Amino acid sequence: MNNKLKWNRLTRDQQDLYVKVLWEDGYTHQAIGDFLGTTKGTIVGRQQRHPNLAPTVRKKVDKVVNPERFLDLLELHALEEAAKRKKRRA
Repeated sequence: MNNKLKWNRLTRDQQDLYVKVLWEDGYTHQAIGDFLGTTKGTIVGRQQRHPNLAPTVRKKVDKVVNPERFLDLLELHALEEAAKRKKRRA
């Protein structure tokens, strides 16, 4: 399974959500761009046009995004858990 996303396949709301959450988690522009399948410049531009996506204070900076962090946002994890519960009941 490819754990990276395609920027152009996400809605603007999804793009903004991922950028905001990843930034608040302390990832670099490059790491966010790599994870979302776009460029560092795209992420920088989005944050410049939408300042609410880039809080100024961050505790740490990470260079690689852990895809496991976003299974809940992708709803894959929730779907897997629901399938497991359904199997247990059967």
